[in-house]
Amino acid sequence: MEDISEINMNNQGFKYFLTRFLSGNQAGKVIFPGYIFIKPKTNKTFESIQSTKGISDFVRLGIAFATASDETIYKLKKLIDVINNRMD
Repeated sequence: MEDISEINMNNQGFKYFLTRFLSGNQAGKVIFPGYIFIKPKTNKTFESIQSTKGISDFVRLGIAFATASDETIYKLKKLIDVINNRMD
């Protein structure tokens, strides 16, 4: 469902990050299957995200939504770049 959620997040104008292998024999495969990192526009957008086809729920810590800082996402993107460069 990652492909469907990615299309729908893009169509709705959400910022998101889907971790994929970009090269090698794993090209196109998702590194964290079933997970997409989404940056909601406001707190009210959680309902619209959750009702989007391809999205089933949010990761939670108790009743609170799990969050990742911009710095964490930046570092994760850099790590994925390193992995993809090594696969070339």
